[in-house]
Amino acid sequence: MGAAAALTGLIFVGLSINLTRILSLPFVANRGLQALLLLLGVVGVDTVVLVPGLTLVQYGIGVLGIGVSLWFVLDEIERRTWKHSDPKFRPWLVRHTLEIQIPCALIVIAGVVFLFGSTQARVWLVPATLVCYLVTVTEAWVLLVEINR
Repeated sequence: MGAAAALTGLIFVGLSINLTRILSLPFVANRGLQALLLLLGVVGVDTVVLVPGLTLVQYGIGVLGIGVSLWFVLDEIERRTWKHSDPKFRPWLVRHTLEIQIPCALIVIAGVVFLFGSTQARVWLVPATLVCYLVTVTEAWVLLVEINR
């Protein structure tokens, strides 16, 4: 959870320092929001998994609920971006859409595995968390550095 908190701070710094530039470019603010939501999802899942005494089904309900909610909200933001984007940005959007789909899918898989009563669900949460960190570090780089090029 500490890494998620640190990355959240980095995203906020990037947004704060470059706010005028971010708001002047279409859909860059959406990238920042999606990064924050991914990190919030990691913190939420980590919090559920750290609650002592829950059954595997209860863990599954919590993790699955967070995963499905996160996926829905991120997809809705992505749909708005696709709807209003310039066709020349479509190759970038395909890659970005995949980047946000993968961690959501892994979280949902973990939730389903928990629901089936397996502790192996935690194995799915490791790559989900790592991919979330990778995506959010990339977004932080865009918000802090690339935006000024």
